Amino acid sequence: MPFEQVVLETSNGFIRGKMCVSARNNKSSFISFQGIPYGEPPIGDLRFKAPLPVKPWIGIRDALAEGPVAPSFNFFLDRFEPTQDENCLFLNVYTPKVPSNKSEDISIPVMFWIHGGGFYTGSGNTDFFGPDYLITENVVLVTINYRLGPLGFLSLQTKQCPGNNGLKDIILALKWCKTNISKFGGNPDNITLFGESAGGAAIHYLSISKAAKGLFHKAILQSGVAINPWALCRKPRECAFQLGEVLGCKTSDDDELLKFLRGVSAELIIREGRHVLKQVEIDEYFLENAFLPCIEPESEEAVLTNHPEDFYLKGEKIDVPYLIGFNTLEGLIMVALKSDKIINKENYKDNLYKLLPKNLNVEPGTNTSEEIIKRIENYYFPNGFEEKNLINALSDIYFLNGINQVIEYHSAFSGKTNNPTFVYKFSYDGETFTLKKLLGCHDWKGDFYNWGCFLGTCHGDEVSYLFKHYISESTIIPDSKDFKVMEMVTKIWTDFAKFGNPSSNDWLPISKNKLPYMEIDFNLTQKTFDERANFTFWKKIKEIACENQANCKL
Repeated sequence: MPFEQVVLETSNGFIRGKMCVSARNNKSSFISFQGIPYGEPPIGDLRFKAPLPVKPWIGIRDALAEGPVAPSFNFFLDRFEPTQDENCLFLNVYTPKVPSNKSEDISIPVMFWIHGGGFYTGSGNTDFFGPDYLITENVVLVTINYRLGPLGFLSLQTKQCPGNNGLKDIILALKWCKTNISKFGGNPDNITLFGESAGGAAIHYLSISKAAKGLFHKAILQSGVAINPWALCRKPRECAFQLGEVLGCKTSDDDELLKFLRGVSAELIIREGRHVLKQVEIDEYFLENAFLPCIEPESEEAVLTNHPEDFYLKGEKIDVPYLIGFNTLEGLIMVALKSDKIINKENYKDNLYKLLPKNLNVEPGTNTSEEIIKRIENYYFPNGFEEKNLINALSDIYFLNGINQVIEYHSAFSGKTNNPTFVYKFSYDGETFTLKKLLGCHDWKGDFYNWGCFLGTCHGDEVSYLFKHYISESTIIPDSKDFKVMEMVTKIWTDFAKFGNPSSNDWLPISKNKLPYMEIDFNLTQKTFDERANFTFWKKIKEIACENQANCKL
């Protein structure tokens, strides 16, 4: 059956979209514009450089299908993405309505999604991020692809190759939105960034960066912040030269390395980039990506020139409202991916050093590391190894410590700003838990390594209640508990985007003296962080690690 087409004019030229019907409500229609280029192809001499705005085109360009995804390795499906291409700077816009003429001003709030994936996998495409659930709440949704892994984050710490190009891609896409989103019915003065995991960390980076100032107006950070240990590369030059050596170019010359790497296929760079981390940093046993955002040299387009924590330590304040939160069993994703091969009941005493966060900068085998390892064992495994306690430890190390630290920073300046910070904990353990299903975590079999015996929300589970996943033909069943939670979650997120505060009148922002949060289960329950024993434990660990280090960050 032919679909109705819609043509509109952007600053780069005309594009053709199509009318669609929402899977959430078959009576609701929206207009889809997919595969819109926002940057020139970052290939050839433009590889490892900041993106350039896309050049105008002549005629009408089809925006009927999604653009290629960034070259990446999908660790969930254990494969390279079949639709990948280095020419990946595309975005998608979904809108309930476009202006009927140039003078009509609709001004619908805009939600700009930044996907996660550890900065080395993922895309904004509808495999996982279909617009059906959110679009029904009368928002304009933008999803993007940005460069990942070495192609997005390789840095030589020089003006020629400073790094952070993946973040600069996002900034360029935001500038495109600022210029063009009104043509799609969106309000360029009401743009909310939201993202999960690395997407949340990217938003945190943009929140503290002068390069993104004024490009967005609210921020939702889901299970990821810039000070999580997986979000910052501490040895970018070493990583870059190690990649060259792995690929066959052992050199200490910057120009020679860049010339060589620009001549290697994108897939080979991504494939071999996965093996760099263990060569140059304290071994990272639960992650695989060495190419991450980094502190870069000062320049007009620099995104990050100081450690993220320095922003707060200098007394700076985030100048947009924040909604930030986490899930109950974040660490389940780390365990399910690989830790059964690394830490288990038989070997855990000999392998506890693998739980040392790399941002402690503590070498295994030292007196300091031995003291920290002993404290970790006594705190998390007082009665011997238990799988649930390993999940709790990984949740704290990789996610909650950083999130709690940001919450603490925001509470400290809450009385000095008009921009509130709201906190949530997502606890609803329903049937629509995408990551659990991908990881094989959803069938009860009574065996830990079948991942069925832990109730709780895995890292990323809340995303299933924001987006329709086209990788699955199924949709949340109307009138089911999951459907009601989807309605509740999409209303919370979109109300925050519209008004700067979530939908519940009982949801209080954090303050200097109180740390309230909303627990999102089948019902909403306002609670308070009365005691944060785990966070207090890790603050003590930081003190021990930092005793003999300058500028120590955790």
